[in-house]
This record gives sequence, C-alpha cells and structure tokens, in this order.
Amino acid sequence: MLVEVDPKGAVATLQKLIPHCPVFLYPRDDWDVSGGGQDLAALADALARLGDDSGLDIYAKWLARQKFDEIHDGMPRILAPLGRYPDRPSIREVSAKLFQNGCAGWLNAAVNGEDLLQTRLIRNEAFRDLVLQSLKNGEKCGGVVVKKGGQFEATESGETFGGVAQSDLLAPKAGEQISFRVCDDMAWRLSRIKNLPHFELYWPQTDRDAAIVAITEFLKEHGNHLELKPQSWFAGAPDDG
Repeated sequence: MLVEVDPKGAVATLQKLIPHCPVFLYPRDDWDVSGGGQDLAALADALARLGDDSGLDIYAKWLARQKFDEIHDGMPRILAPLGRYPDRPSIREVSAKLFQNGCAGWLNAAVNGEDLLQTRLIRNEAFRDLVLQSLKNGEKCGGVVVKKGGQFEATESGETFGGVAQSDLLAPKAGEQISFRVCDDMAWRLSRIKNLPHFELYWPQTDRDAAIVAITEFLKEHGNHLELKPQSWFAGAPDDG
C-alpha cells in the first residue's frame, strides 16, 4: 500500500522491513514458511520495482536454504522473483541450486493447484532447462480421444481435462484413442507462451514430434525474454503478476 501511495518514501521503509520478515525471526515450527516466504518474495519484488535490487539478494539467500516440500504450498508466488529477475546473479545462483536437486515436483501438472509452466518462471534458465529435458522424454503418460462435436478429452494420472478440436485437419476420427507422452504433455502445457509453435495432444505422433522440435528451438532462441499471453487466456492461470 505504501508503494502505491508514496513510491519514493517506500524505498527506505522496505529496506528496513525486509530483514525483519517473520521467516528470519521465528523458528520453523512457529511460523508458516510458505506464507512468510510469499511475504518476503513480495517485499523484495516491490523494492526491486523501485530500483533497489538488494532485497532480491536477501530473498535468494533465504530461498537457497529451503526444500521443495517446505515452500510447496506457497507456489507460485513464493517463486515469482525467479521469473521476474532471471538475470540477477543471486537469482541465477539460487535457481541453479533449486532446479538441479533432482526433485520432480517442479514440473507436476498442478503444484498447489497451479501450473508453474503457466507462469513467468519459464523465463528462468535453470527452470527452462528442466522443461527442455522433459521435452525429450518419450515415456507414455496419458491418452486423448476426440468426441463428436469437436471436443477432446484427455486423461493423465487419473485426472481428466479437455478442450476443442474443431476445424483441425490433424484431428483423429471421433472415438479414436490416442496415447501421448511426457514430452507431449510438456509441449501442450506451454501454450500460454506468446508466439509458441502450435501443438495439440491428439495430433499424429510425427506432427507432434515436428512441433516439439520447433518449440524446443523457440525456447532456446527467446530464453529469458519469453512473454506470456494475458491471464484471461486461461482461467486457471495463477496471478503471477
């Protein structure tokens, strides 16, 4: 609120406030790490928007000590600075540590009910490397069928979701079951990225393979400058700023 009312005066206040965030003051058993982490991320982000990046370094140092399970409930907001300031040295360092620890949870379809692939985190090189690795994973993970009327329904890990396949010449006949792979799932979930090559789960495998090659090249070419479509494009997209 202070940032909105008095941006210039807010700088000194934020500089003093950040080191006193509850995550630094209370034992883990006495404080919600995820909740406090979201507060710290928001404060550091607010200060950075006003031209002072020092809060990001404090935030990154704190985040480097956390484990996936400890911050899971605060995603994606607790990770927002990683996507907003991917080139900051301290952010690059903590990102490399977080996303190279072998935890598979980062790429789950729903982390705390929200998909990290639908956030600015895709602009973070270390996170994007995880995505690029998954775009090579040919393991089968689900199935999709196009129904009469142009709707399609997909099932993965017991979860069902769907969409529209009308006027798509690559769509299979109604009722035909198509299996899809981890790489297909990754490519489809990246579709909030602006200008990303088009991709559909129900396409023939040869067409999916060609699209994944194009998507991989697009991600590598645009890197930290990837842009997202407005949140209104996807009702389930998190409010990641």
